Amino acid sequence: HNMMNAMGNLKDYQDAFEAGDVAIGGCIWDWVDQGLYKSVKCKMENGKSEDRLIIAYGGDFGDKPNDGQFVMNGCILSDRSLEPGYWEIKHVFQPVAVTASASGRSAIIRNKQHFKGLDIFDARATVLVNGRAVATENLDLGKVGPQKETKISLPKSALEMNTPGNSVSVRYEFALKEGDGTREKGYVVADDQIDLPNKNRFARLDVNGKSAFSDDGKRRVFTAGGVNLSFDKATGALASYRVDGMERLLRPMTLDAFRAPSSNEVGPGQKWAASGWREFEAKVLSFSDVETEADGVLAFTAEIEYRGKTDEDLWGYGFPGGYIKARGKPKAAVSPYFTAVQRWRILGDGTATCRSEIRPVGIRRELPRIGYHWTLPLDFAKVEWFGRGPFENYRDRMSGAFRGLWETDLAKFAMPSARLRQNRTTPSSSIPLVDWLSMSR
Repeated sequence: HNMMNAMGNLKDYQDAFEAGDVAIGGCIWDWVDQGLYKSVKCKMENGKSEDRLIIAYGGDFGDKPNDGQFVMNGCILSDRSLEPGYWEIKHVFQPVAVTASASGRSAIIRNKQHFKGLDIFDARATVLVNGRAVATENLDLGKVGPQKETKISLPKSALEMNTPGNSVSVRYEFALKEGDGTREKGYVVADDQIDLPNKNRFARLDVNGKSAFSDDGKRRVFTAGGVNLSFDKATGALASYRVDGMERLLRPMTLDAFRAPSSNEVGPGQKWAASGWREFEAKVLSFSDVETEADGVLAFTAEIEYRGKTDEDLWGYGFPGGYIKARGKPKAAVSPYFTAVQRWRILGDGTATCRSEIRPVGIRRELPRIGYHWTLPLDFAKVEWFGRGPFENYRDRMSGAFRGLWETDLAKFAMPSARLRQNRTTPSSSIPLVDWLSMSR
């Protein structure tokens, strides 16, 4: 079921289908959104009206009865742009799979097709070190018939470079040798990645220069390499991050556990709101002294309690007249709440690292999401991360998102929440069909 930004657990189902002969499936509800372009009069800020094209549905044509937004469940949006889940579908349904052997020194390549051999593909392996490609080689797989598999050695360079401090992966791609009428020659039909195990793949960051700190009753301030980091001692929050005198953190860092519920999550959404998860208040439980670690890095540990600011009532979600409003219940009664232990390290060049453990306290409840919220200036043009990508992914939707070093424009960093763009998108030939690069969670 793909309603909203979904497609979680598809791989689990497909694994079950392929494991035996008593289950079939893979039918997705829905494949494409069913909105239609409609010209409407829109009142502009200057008071004049202009004709605008919107993607209309659910009563926008005066149609009664209608299915509301329940015709907008697709993994392809009405304008034919793609949800991130589309790429998970492509990977789960692909006809070739690559897994590591038990020894970890070979790759097992399985042909999942029923009628064709792997000789219709050009196969290649790319070695990535710390997310960057360092070598590529073409593969000679020989004859691998339908429902057969073969074993090949991992590239020698990958095994040699799997040393402390390196994160090494091998990415396999299978591209069409010839066009097949719907896909062009060179189209990558299948890809997979093997991440080599290495307990020491995250080396400690190099320390350049020295950091210093000052401490008073309200703030703890670190200075290093032209960077000033300020922590609020009452809330424990990183409250300011200034680079060369310019503020880069517009609001204090805080816990983030709320998201817009789908129309199938009205009940859970009401509980999230009643727990006050839309906005938290923070209180320090403990704030350690600053320590100097063996490599000269300054570090400290904070334990913080996050409670919902107020109990909120979520009513009529997804329908006209719906609202969310505070009920005014004392914040101490709001449950569950969270405690977080954060270990901060401030390096001599101004780099700050945070290792965190977050725990819910009180009533057991499904979490919509969990993490931290940062408010950054709009002049950040690019986002770069080492992790899974390049498209947005989650714990239950990540088989096709590979570990690597990814970069994207900030504007492309998130899937538009709750299909807000559906009702206000103008058709344009400049809308990319496959341009979904987004945040790795």
